[in-house]
Amino acid sequence: MSHKKVFLTSSTFHVPDQNPNGLENDRLVITLTNSNEKTREAHVKVYYYDVLNTGFTSTPFQYQSQKILLVDFGKVIVNPNTSLHLETQLLASNRMYLRITAKGDFKTDDSRASLGKLEISSVAGHGNTLLETTVEEFFPGLDSADPVTFFRFSDYMAHD
Repeated sequence: MSHKKVFLTSSTFHVPDQNPNGLENDRLVITLTNSNEKTREAHVKVYYYDVLNTGFTSTPFQYQSQKILLVDFGKVIVNPNTSLHLETQLLASNRMYLRITAKGDFKTDDSRASLGKLEISSVAGHGNTLLETTVEEFFPGLDSADPVTFFRFSDYMAHD
């Protein structure tokens, strides 16, 4: 028996160059949580918006940007009573405006994400690193999150 996959989106959001601690926002973390006894799945993508025209000489100004795929995590499986963390590096050239989409085993109520199946949340910030004199090692998670980029599960919207 197949069931309909629900499409959720974060809406477009701005990622500042630095977080309140003065560290570069160089990583995005998306967390999928499955708080029940059934295995769930989702297909998660992250887009960035590239400015199409430049050379502004005064304000106010308007500009358009083009949506470009930053990363396609593909279909991911979230086992019962676990969380799955998806992470990607953010470069200065692609972090100004982002949008996260997910299609999968989510539940909605009046076009809003609702508890009962998978949950999704996301935040950008400074990624965990161990700086050595000869090598830079990367570790999961954030050393310093930027609260203005935090999307709670209830902030995600259903999309047709």
